[in-house]
Amino acid sequence: MERRQFIQKAGLLLGSLWTFDSMAAPTTYKVLRGDTLSGIANKFDTSVSNLKRINRLKSDRILAGQSLKIRETIKSALPAAAAQEIDGVPIIKNKWVHIVVHHSATPQGGAKSFHNTHLRRGMQNGLAYHFVIGNGTQSGDGEIEVGPRWEKQQDGGHVANAWFNANSIGICLVGNFQQHWPSPKQMDSLHRLLSHLKSSDQIQANLRLFGHKEVKGAQTLCPGKNLNLNVLHKNFNLMAG
Repeated sequence: MERRQFIQKAGLLLGSLWTFDSMAAPTTYKVLRGDTLSGIANKFDTSVSNLKRINRLKSDRILAGQSLKIRETIKSALPAAAAQEIDGVPIIKNKWVHIVVHHSATPQGGAKSFHNTHLRRGMQNGLAYHFVIGNGTQSGDGEIEVGPRWEKQQDGGHVANAWFNANSIGICLVGNFQQHWPSPKQMDSLHRLLSHLKSSDQIQANLRLFGHKEVKGAQTLCPGKNLNLNVLHKNFNLMAG
């Protein structure tokens, strides 16, 4: 299998500590009549013990109208090592004009397993994406994996459109976001990766961002209803280019 680079997020590189909180599970939740802690935990893919810990609850008793913290805010950044790995390849100037964001639609996975799956599907170059962002199953939560297609500056295989594959960078977040929320660490890593790519002088200044279902002709729900594309576009447009 081609060389893969597994990158652990650590350190600060890109300045401001923006987060993608509004695209991950809500930070707070107002309790409704009939709600239970277990029901709220299941809804937001967390645990009763975690809800009790961050809300300092001594029992499972909650009241309608009560405001609960669903998670703690997590802030992180793309490390220098990641930037060096991404920039260390001979980027083909002006080849990349689009970015397409996907979810894997699977509860677990990583670059290695996706690579093998895509080979079995007949994709000669294996892993269809240029980057994979883990969810803590086969790679770390928020861990960025740099795929061989980026290292070799190959066309993607992530959309059913040859023209788009030839000029778009494919980023896949592990998880099924029709059923669950992307983790805060995944969204933070996505933000850092997008910001870094957009600021590269080897990539088109008018780089455009798409969710997979926004690509013309795509018939898919990817990247899922729980990844808020409106917020993603808004934040992407605010990033320095």
